[in-house]
Amino acid sequence: MTLTESATGTTKRQSSKGGLVNGGSLRSWTAVCDFLLQIFPGCEKEAAGGREAVRVAGKVVAYLASNQRSRPSGVPENEEFVIVRIDFDRREHLLESNPDAFFVTPHYKTYPGVIVRLSTVDRGLLRDLLVEAWRLVAPKRLVRDWAPRLVGRDAGSTTAPVSGSQGQYAMAKTGFTSVDEYIAAQPDAVQEILRRVRNAIRKAVPGAHEVISYKMPTYKLGGHRLVYFAIWKQHYSIYAATEQVVAAFQDELASYEVDKGTIRFPLSEPVPVKLIGRIAKFRAEEIAARGKAKKSARANR
Repeated sequence: MTLTESATGTTKRQSSKGGLVNGGSLRSWTAVCDFLLQIFPGCEKEAAGGREAVRVAGKVVAYLASNQRSRPSGVPENEEFVIVRIDFDRREHLLESNPDAFFVTPHYKTYPGVIVRLSTVDRGLLRDLLVEAWRLVAPKRLVRDWAPRLVGRDAGSTTAPVSGSQGQYAMAKTGFTSVDEYIAAQPDAVQEILRRVRNAIRKAVPGAHEVISYKMPTYKLGGHRLVYFAIWKQHYSIYAATEQVVAAFQDELASYEVDKGTIRFPLSEPVPVKLIGRIAKFRAEEIAARGKAKKSARANR
């Protein structure tokens, strides 16, 4: 695999379709660029309007946050931030669950992206976001041709990928249109586990709306993301771990891996149905309280 610089300042990826590379530390814009250019077809690095960006088919996947409109106040001048393409639903969850690593300045409020602080973000999660960003903007033909060569792993997971060697990034087949379809696509033993997780959430918050969002079973309440889950090789993840959730259920979560908004439950252990239900109810209360606070703030203006 090689990278070549064109006369116009565009860096293009040149490789056979078979190569997967280690995502590395991803602690710098250079490392982020290398990851995108070396793994994903169609990616090009461009310098346009004084801003470095990686694009595919002319659409931005990620770019260096190089001006004051995209930087929080009080951070060192040499600290790098990257703006990653993302949908608004996913961004809402990241901003809520991990404000130390993700934020949005007023200038970018209406832009479908999130600003990432490279010094604090979980590297596995950032790799996942870069994969998702590429899938969002890449032509369907590229996604269709490339996806079968990549197999998914959980963000930040310590378990091995479904295929490939440890440390390599991979991506799962997606495209489910319903939770029933998502569950039916799994092995029989896993289906039963996911059905119990699903039932625990639905019983706890019967008013939640069930959808597939960002390729995962998702539950929304009043238009806000309540909780969502996904299956991985050795565990299933519940994405609902706000700081308040972690604090409220500290003792009960002590035996599970909790990291950056994610709770990981081993497939080898019984499904903690009551705990999952209580977490879902707690999240519903969080959403209701936030809505009341906003309503009160508007009334006092």
